[in-house]
Amino acid sequence: MSSETALSRLTGRIERLGNALPHPFWIFVGFTIALAVLSAAGAALEGAVRHPATGEVQPIRSLFSREGLGWLLANALENVARFRPLSLVLTMLVGIGLAERTGFFEAAIRRLMTGVPPAFVPAMVVFAGILANIASDVSYLIMPPLGAAVFAAAGRAPLAGFCAALAGTGAGYTANLLIAGTDVLSAGITTQAAQIIQPQLVVSPLCNWYFMSASAFLLTAIGAGLTTRWLEPGLAPTARETLSPPAPDPVARRALRHAWLAGGGYALSIAALTVPERGWLHAAPGGDFEHSPFMLGIVPLLSLGFGVLGTTYGVATGAIRRAADVPRLIGEAAREMSGFFVVAVAIAQFLACFQWTNAGVFLAVHGADAARGAGFTGLPLLFAIALITAVLSLFVASSSALWSLLAPIFVPMCMLLGFHPAAPQVAFRIAESATNTITPMTAYLVVLVPQLQRLRPQAGLGTLIALMAPYSAAFFIGWLALLAAWYFAGWPLGPGAPLRPFAP
Repeated sequence: MSSETALSRLTGRIERLGNALPHPFWIFVGFTIALAVLSAAGAALEGAVRHPATGEVQPIRSLFSREGLGWLLANALENVARFRPLSLVLTMLVGIGLAERTGFFEAAIRRLMTGVPPAFVPAMVVFAGILANIASDVSYLIMPPLGAAVFAAAGRAPLAGFCAALAGTGAGYTANLLIAGTDVLSAGITTQAAQIIQPQLVVSPLCNWYFMSASAFLLTAIGAGLTTRWLEPGLAPTARETLSPPAPDPVARRALRHAWLAGGGYALSIAALTVPERGWLHAAPGGDFEHSPFMLGIVPLLSLGFGVLGTTYGVATGAIRRAADVPRLIGEAAREMSGFFVVAVAIAQFLACFQWTNAGVFLAVHGADAARGAGFTGLPLLFAIALITAVLSLFVASSSALWSLLAPIFVPMCMLLGFHPAAPQVAFRIAESATNTITPMTAYLVVLVPQLQRLRPQAGLGTLIALMAPYSAAFFIGWLALLAAWYFAGWPLGPGAPLRPFAP
């Protein structure tokens, strides 16, 4: 049996198992029903736990009871309103959606990758792929063919450019120098989970920023090295005229200059309001930067910044001709997110029920006690979270759905073992990102197969996964090594987010 056939069978089996799962909406409905049954059993057995922060003994409350049904009906609307990721995503959608719909992101990436010296082409393609995830899922459609074109223009194998770009975009999906929508969404879910232990705690979208910024450079080096030393030597180079260089047209270049000037002016304005001691966005006298208006308002400030870039670019290119075009373009971006909004309703109810029944604190306390008793704490615990995530993400393509399932268990448990909530979040994001390009459940991999067939006519989904598997494994191992170095160095993962110690 050839390795290609074995791989095809394995990916086919994973795909069939994943397709057998119901829609994420029904998964969370099912989990809520299961929670109702288990909470009823726990209440009947008089299960209880002492809350680690307040010392109060909290009994398991049955959701499958008159009290539970009454609470759920009375709070169903409030549960959705309090689901922090929903408001965060909607706010970021305004700016990022506008920038994406006007074509700003694609033009900026094309400009970044033009005029690169041949020796730096692999590194620049991987790095551009990593930066492109600021544009969310659309980067999957932009970057691989763009990477192939850049390699072809340099007289190198376009298939290598295709894979390098996909590695940066997919396997490096959560690494970035900028704050992306994934940071905002993950932090919102983590906040909901952390409040099981500490009700007033808010996890900032910047909580993994330092680590993910360093990750961007590490993954660039790993991806470029794999492309140059492993993939490209076995591929034939192409004539320079095979594919056209992806340079933006003159209108796009001029619009980019205007957008960067407007964005720079916006950034300077925010700095002028933040840096001076009496600035409106500066921390109050005696306060710390983490609780300054700037940090507390980072999401709307980021959204407005992307809105400035997108609007300026759109006006300069003609994509925005009148004021009504702005909400129209934002609405188009929102339609692509409609699936998340539907699932968010089910997730919000599940998380609220999980907290109301006291199942969250019960599992966190007993899970932490078991891990502590077994000596399974510290870095091994974070590695275990990453490994569990890596396996599950092969079958559950939605990052937000998977983290919504795991966060209510892992985040409170890790907090009780001395970790900041940002620690289990970063372990999850490492694994979920690294496996993006090897799971057949990622819809965009299927979309990319026809593009791959332009470069290798007999290729299929198994071929694509076989090409990306070394990138996925190398990114995962390298990322965990970076996490270990970060852990032993005692560096914070982001502003106000120490790895440990953390006292809930």
